[in-house]
Amino acid sequence: MRSYAVITDIHGNYPALATVLKEIAKLSVDQIFCLGDMIGIGPYSNEVLETVFSLDNITIITGNHDEAVYALVNNQPYPVSHLKEKEHHRWIADQLSVEHAHHLSKLPRWASIENSSIHLVHFHLQKQKEYAHISENPYTSTGKAYPVPEIDMKKIFQDYTNHALVLFGHVHDTYQFSIGQTLFFNPGSLGCNHQPYARFGLVKINDQNVQADFQAVWYDKDEYVRSIQAIQYPDYQLILQIFFGV
Repeated sequence: MRSYAVITDIHGNYPALATVLKEIAKLSVDQIFCLGDMIGIGPYSNEVLETVFSLDNITIITGNHDEAVYALVNNQPYPVSHLKEKEHHRWIADQLSVEHAHHLSKLPRWASIENSSIHLVHFHLQKQKEYAHISENPYTSTGKAYPVPEIDMKKIFQDYTNHALVLFGHVHDTYQFSIGQTLFFNPGSLGCNHQPYARFGLVKINDQNVQADFQAVWYDKDEYVRSIQAIQYPDYQLILQIFFGV
């Protein structure tokens, strides 16, 4: 039996991440999978990246926010689809340490584990755009309908069925569904939740079975909200409303 913890969409929420990692440490998992969007939205980019990059037993891929911020750091084209977030992303980019930005630029968009039986991806990538720059909007659009119905999610991922398990993030809600023999699992955003809970997933695999379970642990969301209000960085009021229900 192998066990894996799955985290995604931390979005600069260091207090939530620290709480989850303490919980994961109690579980003695074989490895942690981080599915991207470590930064953006929350203000603690360096703290999050310092923590994630320091872990030994982790596989990390990037997400659209990670890449959009790095594009600004490196004076590269910025995605048109994120223009409303550009001022916020510029603030994040300006806070980012040179070392962390460099490390971020070396991360892949996807990873395959256990002879490709487990596939990690932030979200579905459009064909012919797997290696395209983030400014070319390589991730498939959800149609901006949130939460995305499971039937629509199945349509989006229908060409990802050459794996036993596909782990993804991006959409902040939780998902678990099957297409044929492939199980798809999204534990939900760790760092963005209207409730005072930081979410992650626990996957257990043996030769005959794949089990994926949603996990959540309480953290002091009110204190985190107060810290955001004190910093007052770009779009913080809208961020609190949309992502934290404040």
